[in-house]
Amino acid sequence: MSKVKYDRYDEKVRRSWGEALEGPRATRREELSQVIELVNLVFRVSAKKPSTMHLEFPLLFSESNLENMRIIVEDGKPISHVAIYETNVSLYGCQISVGLIGAVCTHPDYRVKGLATATLEDAFEKMRGDGVTLVLISGVRGLYDRLGCAVVGRVHRFTMQPKDVELIPIQGFELKPFEDTDILDVIRVQQAEPVRFHRRIEEFKAFLKCLGSDSAGEVHSKYTFTVSDGIQPLAYIVAQIPRDASKTDSTVFEYGGSRTALAAALKILTQRYGMKGLQIPIPSHDFEFLSILRKAGLTLPKTTHFGGTVKVLGFRNLLTQLRPFLVERLNLEEGESVGIWEEDGRFIFKLGRERLLLNDEKDVTRLLFGVPESVSPRHEKYVPKTSVTLVEGRLTDVLGRVFPLPTIIYGLNYT
Repeated sequence: MSKVKYDRYDEKVRRSWGEALEGPRATRREELSQVIELVNLVFRVSAKKPSTMHLEFPLLFSESNLENMRIIVEDGKPISHVAIYETNVSLYGCQISVGLIGAVCTHPDYRVKGLATATLEDAFEKMRGDGVTLVLISGVRGLYDRLGCAVVGRVHRFTMQPKDVELIPIQGFELKPFEDTDILDVIRVQQAEPVRFHRRIEEFKAFLKCLGSDSAGEVHSKYTFTVSDGIQPLAYIVAQIPRDASKTDSTVFEYGGSRTALAAALKILTQRYGMKGLQIPIPSHDFEFLSILRKAGLTLPKTTHFGGTVKVLGFRNLLTQLRPFLVERLNLEEGESVGIWEEDGRFIFKLGRERLLLNDEKDVTRLLFGVPESVSPRHEKYVPKTSVTLVEGRLTDVLGRVFPLPTIIYGLNYT
């Protein structure tokens, strides 16, 4: 039996746990249904919603992912849980090892005992052992902040009303509902995206079929469409469309392909379903899409974060994975002259006599992925009033050419 790792916590916390707790550890096959019951209790039943977590995230709560469902158990009953989904992201051709974390919860009767902290730390250790260098967590809260996760990224979140898309041309484009025979066309389009998740075909099919929930916790089906010029598929778009789209905003989960075709798809969808509004997140590095929308008369909203928090698990390993991207933006002498190292939990960048000292891993994450222009009021306390400040100099010029990195958006991989 794997007992809870008491040595990390003070005496008061250890006493509150008692001796009957086991873990954190992987979920066993016979415990899967109990884990699903726990996460549904916390995220759905307590909000008076149907128990649909396992239907929304079937790959997360599956027998093939038991090792990544980290739990603490008391008397055979799971009481705290963190789910991991490990995958790879292609970022301008670089292969990044990413861990997605979701469904972080503790049974209401066992809260304020440090169990979620212990389970999340265990999840980080598990991912480090698996070679994960970057973690995305689907949420913002004090627990994540305390464990070194940062609110970062730059995403323009549009809510398009019918009047906003009037000037977008749609001539020559056809939008049709996705059919199973379209899967390879969609995959080909997604593979051409500069920033994308790697997916096996079985994963892609499962993601397209699972349910999705909106910000109010209401569960809806996802609708996938392909966009063509009448000859071949040029783009795809996945949207959540509520039962009465005229009263509740619809949401784009993921898109890929020709930005001109996608802009036309936004207009066609808005008109076809009589939408009140259509929400779509567009990262700041998607220059072409943003340009098309600006020319159609839309005003770019201020950037916000990607929707959760980010933690760098292996800084030097992440830089190694990013090396092909970095060397394309730096000349040979610069690439060989920049020194980067970690010392007593702080990170130092050096070029000649110039130095940049970052106090902790959150500051490093902010440098790598950028700080959003705005966040919701409830998240402001997790974003510093001043971000990483770079003084003028050669080091600043070098870092400014490679950072911030493109923002990774979950899309269908939301966990």
